[in-house]
Amino acid sequence: MFRDRLIRAIEEKGISKYQIAKETRITEATLSNYCNGKGKPSPSIVMQLATFLDVDFDWLLNGTGDDENKKLIFSDPSAKYLVLGKKKFPEKSATAVITHLEKQLNEKDKLIDKLTSIIESKLDVIIEQTKRG
Repeated sequence: MFRDRLIRAIEEKGISKYQIAKETRITEATLSNYCNGKGKPSPSIVMQLATFLDVDFDWLLNGTGDDENKKLIFSDPSAKYLVLGKKKFPEKSATAVITHLEKQLNEKDKLIDKLTSIIESKLDVIIEQTKRG
């Protein structure tokens, strides 16, 4: 059940419902309801909880997914912090974020180089046509 997985994730994280509520803006009363089996949260709330508790979204929601590792993996490390609405990256994640951003910049640099090359070749054609014309 969702409530059992939520309770397990909270216990393993070693965090209070108050701390979760403070960080995720989900009220303590709402969290208590989920832990007592009263209601099931929307997928966006499950995403916030999974992100904050560092568990797999599918595992928390449905009991499927990565139960052994329970880590929520985003293709973009900054997604976790966007989901939680945080403005500052935790220090432990800084390396992953920097590596990801460096990769993105490298890809953009390659694209810029390619576009520059195309523009230069087109300019050469235009200059040649102007000299003839």
